[in-house]
Amino acid sequence: MKPLLRYILPALCAFAGWSSAAAQNVESMLRPGDTIELKLSGVPAEEITVVSSVYTISGGGTINMPYIGELRAAGCRIRTLTGHPGRAPAGTDVDVRPLDFADPAGLAASLRGADTLYWEDVTQGDEIPQIIRGPLNRLDMTCYYAGAVGTSGYKSTKLKWKYAWNAKHHPELLPNNYDPSYYAAAISPSIGHQDESVAQSELGMPNAYDNGPQRIGMMTSCVTNWIGDDGEVRELSVRLKLPVIFGDINYFKGRVTGKRLLGKDALVDCEIWAENQLGQVTAKGTVSAALPRRA
Repeated sequence: MKPLLRYILPALCAFAGWSSAAAQNVESMLRPGDTIELKLSGVPAEEITVVSSVYTISGGGTINMPYIGELRAAGCRIRTLTGHPGRAPAGTDVDVRPLDFADPAGLAASLRGADTLYWEDVTQGDEIPQIIRGPLNRLDMTCYYAGAVGTSGYKSTKLKWKYAWNAKHHPELLPNNYDPSYYAAAISPSIGHQDESVAQSELGMPNAYDNGPQRIGMMTSCVTNWIGDDGEVRELSVRLKLPVIFGDINYFKGRVTGKRLLGKDALVDCEIWAENQLGQVTAKGTVSAALPRRA
């Protein structure tokens, strides 16, 4: 795969750079729904058939590439799905601040993986590489609830039946301490996270919106990407400040605020926060992570 990436990445970076420059020319700006044709040569024929294709820019300004996954073009703009005080009117364009694809090495900078981050190499004030999630949409919520504990209305047929049966006959077997009526409900209590009409008419929200634990999990990913496989989150505290509405982008960021030794643990303390595409802070918190020490 690595030799193939040498051919794919330059093409992508050229596309991203052209997109950014084209932003100055309204007539040639790339927009969601536009198509991009990518042709490769000088690689095995079976690889050419996998990669050479016509790719459509999604509503979030991304293309989905073989081997690489989803990439967002620099300079692309998305169309917001909703409007409310402090947010752009529905149907207008809002700026997205994507990763800089002119720097291919930066694509994987926020994912440490098996590369060890040592306690001694961390300094107070260090920035945690940001991660970006969004724009939030109905598919995000469906996938979240399909995998979340509980939420019987989103489960597969067999598991949904099992939860509903246990709610009525064996509540002690349910996976958490939610009220059994939650699992027995014919209509999902969480439907406001997916249905705009319910969110507006019954809950007073401008549109469907995210789930708190879902956003906290995304914030934690920002930290776990940074500390790598050898690090371990020990404490986490997050306060949600604003809802994330369908069409919003999440930018998760963090900064090291201190280091300390606690028994055998070498800990780093960090502040973490989430912003939307308007620069509004939607969540703030703190996290402590244990890192290995150099011998």
